[in-house]
Amino acid sequence: MNTPLLPVRFDAPADDERRQVETWLSTYISRPHEELGRRGPVCPYVPPARRAGLVRLLTATWQPTPGSEATQVENVLEAAVDQFAAHPWPPESPHLHCLVVVLGQLRAEQWPLLDAAHAQVKAGVMERGLMAGQFHPRCPAPAAHNPAFPVNRAPMPLVVIRRMAAHDHLFAATPGHLGSYRRRFPQQSVPNSEAPRSPEVPHPGFAGGAGGGPGPHGHRPTR
Repeated sequence: MNTPLLPVRFDAPADDERRQVETWLSTYISRPHEELGRRGPVCPYVPPARRAGLVRLLTATWQPTPGSEATQVENVLEAAVDQFAAHPWPPESPHLHCLVVVLGQLRAEQWPLLDAAHAQVKAGVMERGLMAGQFHPRCPAPAAHNPAFPVNRAPMPLVVIRRMAAHDHLFAATPGHLGSYRRRFPQQSVPNSEAPRSPEVPHPGFAGGAGGGPGPHGHRPTR
């Protein structure tokens, strides 16, 4: 008999967590990187999103259940997506709406669970018209323009959620992912050479897709 999963709690982050995330956003995500394989900051949408006050930061906590760790991390990611969907975002600039959730109670040996959970929930997230991306200090997700560069590195385990954008066909890893994309953007042309391709790395506004084609308003997406 499966042990029922306990609720996930979302709160404002501790001061130290907030400082670390803000420093990461300022000194890494908002700046160019020589290994990206393209010009511009790691995520060109983050500076305008921060100026507009559209980056929301929370921390997630939950009661661990031995033997159910992988399922619990999936549950946390799904609950974070629910948080994004329920948040009363302003109607302006929806492409910049961004939720950053710290999963600080994950131990270093559990960080790979975040990568695995992201792969498991991705289809459901895309079906909701959203994108989610995982970050942690050892995340192996590569930059789109330089597969040798593990771009999704952060000082702590995070998940970042944003709305699906017009370029996200670049990050459809399965026909199901691509179907979710096409239901949101039925008029968007998808070259056969780009669909589907490797899993995404988080992007503008933030999560879910890195580098490739133009973003929602003709900008280049991140990574």
